[in-house]
Amino acid sequence: MTGNNKIMQASGIVHRHRKRPLRPYMIFFIGSVVATIVFIAIAESPRFHLVLSKPIVRDEISAVACSTRSVEAADRNGTSSNGSSSIPDNCVNVTAKAKILQSNNTEADTTNTNTTVVPATATSTTKPIQIIQAPKNSGIRKFEANLNGGDIRPDYGELPPHFRKILTPEKIIKNYTLRPRTIEDSKEFYFMIFMVKSTCARQDRRENVRKTWGAITSINGNRFGVVFLVGKSVNEEQQKALTAENEKYGDILQSDVGDGYRELPDKVLSGYQWVHYGKPNISDFYGFTDDDCMINLPRTFDYFMSNRKAFLTSGTIYCGFIYNPRAGPIRGASKYSIANNLFPNKFYPPFCHGGMSVLAKPLLSDLYRMAEMTNRSGFHLEDVYISAILRTKLGRGQKNIKPINHVGTKSVFKYQLGPFSWHLGLSRDVFVRVWKIVFNMMTVTWETATHTGFWHTAKTLKATARSDVIVTGDENIAQYFKENFATVNR
Repeated sequence: MTGNNKIMQASGIVHRHRKRPLRPYMIFFIGSVVATIVFIAIAESPRFHLVLSKPIVRDEISAVACSTRSVEAADRNGTSSNGSSSIPDNCVNVTAKAKILQSNNTEADTTNTNTTVVPATATSTTKPIQIIQAPKNSGIRKFEANLNGGDIRPDYGELPPHFRKILTPEKIIKNYTLRPRTIEDSKEFYFMIFMVKSTCARQDRRENVRKTWGAITSINGNRFGVVFLVGKSVNEEQQKALTAENEKYGDILQSDVGDGYRELPDKVLSGYQWVHYGKPNISDFYGFTDDDCMINLPRTFDYFMSNRKAFLTSGTIYCGFIYNPRAGPIRGASKYSIANNLFPNKFYPPFCHGGMSVLAKPLLSDLYRMAEMTNRSGFHLEDVYISAILRTKLGRGQKNIKPINHVGTKSVFKYQLGPFSWHLGLSRDVFVRVWKIVFNMMTVTWETATHTGFWHTAKTLKATARSDVIVTGDENIAQYFKENFATVNR
């Protein structure tokens, strides 16, 4: 008997059975049970499906995040002291200008992916359809990762004194050279009219819009309209071409403001003024976007129709492209640079980036009336000026601006339909590729022809279009959706 056993025996503690080692077959059995439990837990997790899902658009479209306009948009988000950036990894070498706050980069890693489930009907014998959006860290989704925003910073401070001052009201636009007669002469009420920022020279971009999402005239009987906002032409020849274009389409609102980038606040407000003084109101909602953006009409219709009554009276502006509660002024050499004397604060109030914003007429009119009484000299960032400065000056707090997919809203379809807006730049090929996605979410009828889309929503969304709409559909479209849009699990 060893010394230890003698001590234990003397203490009354006697081990009568020695501990036997586990047999190999027992280790194998226990390991198999544990592995099975872990596999089932992972397989049922949405994150497991997200790993398998493809980016929301194919590589060529994802690369759009590296286009000049997209990188410039990233630049708008402001800079942090350490110069961190949330531009997609494959865009890092494109330009050194685009910098985003470290908080945005952190958010891109931590924002939960939206996942919704279609409840099975009482008579259904199949499992609910679960459609999971592509990961936010892929392609354009990563670039737009701050769409969900986050907590509003309380430290943006008061508006600078020259913005707080109330001026004598004065109309912003003295004269409209061209007017959108197609809408003005229409006796029908619209569900949504989009004001598209353009320039006199960009007839090619306007054609892209007119033959894709701008060609859709209604969804389920609810009318959509498009108005292009342009400024003064540079010469007589350009004006003649623009006049002929408007005679053909009747969708141009040309004002007497400059047509350059630095005149954007007045150009956008020309649309606000047109709506404000128009009698009676002709649309439920008014959207604002750029002529190189693709609007996802099926999702836009689903979202605003599902919440129509609440949104019409909410007094809220909804951000459909990027909502940023953390951006501050860019200093130094940049297209978006704002001098310290124009806006000395470290942060802007929360605002909607120009790619897409939507609001109803009551708030639109309030913002326009405030613009008539507010200094605009030298401040050329129209999205910040209107949705941050003017909105804040209304004195209603910071809860009347929301990212367009904020929590607590309803959806008819109960599943994700992709982003609300893509900022696609100059490539017409990319524009048509993304249109292929939007077009095939609907059953579209024009003249005597009908195209039934391949996506689930085409059974519900019945759209009408002008005859010049680009029809996209081929034998690979189903595979295209499978690979590029969403993961469908039954």
